[in-house]
Amino acid sequence: MKRPLLLHFTDEEAEACLRSAKLFHSDDDLPDPLDRVDCYRRPDLVAAEIRRREIQGQVWGAPSTISYPKISGGTRQLIALDPSSELFYRLLVAPVRLADRRLSDGVLHARVANIKSVEWHVKPWRVGQKQLRNLRADWKRRHVPVGLLDIKNHYATIQVRSLTPILYSCSDLDPHVMRLDGHLQLLHDMPGIPSGLPVSREPSAILGTLALLPLDHAISRHCSGFVRWMDDIRIPGLSESQFEHLVAVATEQLHLTGQELNLEKSRWPEDEVQHDPYALLIEDDHMSCEEAARILRSVAENDDYSQVNRALAVLGHRGDPRGLEILNENIDVFYRTPAAVSRYLRSVTPHLDAWEPLLDLLHLSEHDHHDIVLIHLAHVMPSELLTANARNTIFDVAMEAYEESRFVLASFLFVLSMRGAQGQSAVQLRTRAFDLTQEIGDLNVRRALLTGLRTGGSLPRRVRRQVAEFGKEHPELSYTTDWVLAS
Repeated sequence: MKRPLLLHFTDEEAEACLRSAKLFHSDDDLPDPLDRVDCYRRPDLVAAEIRRREIQGQVWGAPSTISYPKISGGTRQLIALDPSSELFYRLLVAPVRLADRRLSDGVLHARVANIKSVEWHVKPWRVGQKQLRNLRADWKRRHVPVGLLDIKNHYATIQVRSLTPILYSCSDLDPHVMRLDGHLQLLHDMPGIPSGLPVSREPSAILGTLALLPLDHAISRHCSGFVRWMDDIRIPGLSESQFEHLVAVATEQLHLTGQELNLEKSRWPEDEVQHDPYALLIEDDHMSCEEAARILRSVAENDDYSQVNRALAVLGHRGDPRGLEILNENIDVFYRTPAAVSRYLRSVTPHLDAWEPLLDLLHLSEHDHHDIVLIHLAHVMPSELLTANARNTIFDVAMEAYEESRFVLASFLFVLSMRGAQGQSAVQLRTRAFDLTQEIGDLNVRRALLTGLRTGGSLPRRVRRQVAEFGKEHPELSYTTDWVLAS
């Protein structure tokens, strides 16, 4: 394949890009083991790394694919990108964001804010979700029938060869579209990368929204209005026969781009909006911690996880630790809603006594825990809980995870084992980590090991000299060694 055109940008552009990405990453499902805060402190190092990668033709670093649990059951495939790859992806999509102006007002999810500014970002999803909830409540109040169209595996079935003509039709930014096309093709040439767009990435949200622009146009020709939340399209005011006609129209249009409707979820009328007292209580800030705890305790009995996110948000907002006890009794809550649990755990870190039972998960005496649970736990675990023996155990488990090709988990565990370590224990772990970087093959795991050197106080002069030499010998890691030395 012909090599894509180089992307030229300045340190200042990289800094603006990092700054404007903060909002999206603050609510990201998959945390970053390399701690993006360092990117924010030294955007010049990030920019230099991306330019170096482009020249070498290795812009995507070493992405990893990981299965992430869905609240409704099953999993979805995420691509874990290192911070430099993430920023590069954002810079690629930056010019294309202008195509957002072609979308109708009925498209609510993953719209671009500050579209003409260098500090553009995807609008927070909660704003659009509240708007959608209000619309659905209004349709119900007026007894308006609503049909629902759902695209099957939307992100995974978006084909680059089908996406680029849509982008060409939206703007006069042909070189930028060509560059984006080329680099996405390079990403999919890498082994183990799933088809479609990387899920849960801010640039993917923009492209995923734009990918259905032809479908929007096709639907608009046959009805007076619709509301789209990414790949869920609601059309109010249709008869059943009119909806069936739209199903045929949508099927034909999606076939042209290699996608299809999910006929199990596409239906008329859509299920009625259930009265949700808990949602109303939270929205009005009336839900008590007692009510939130009761919801969490009832999950195991009812197998209903729909209110877990809201209940955890209430307990977390008020720093109430009783959720820790419930999690210890019903770890399935963690398995089904890992991001929500992780956000809650960050808000109750001062309650160390209540954390103790969760610490046992990281010792992994039995290897039957889902990687995602351990990743989130490693990301938020208070370092004060970790004894020297616990740290060595976690380091050993990280090594086992690496040997089993569980690279994302290994990165988080290596960082956790060294985070906050003091005294002789810190010296031993950091020496062990630095030695291991010369044996490990995976790029991001090596970065995680080097990142751990920044914890536990200043590096001895001898080690600093060795780290600097290591960066010179391994240009693909010089960005991280510069980080270590700069911090």
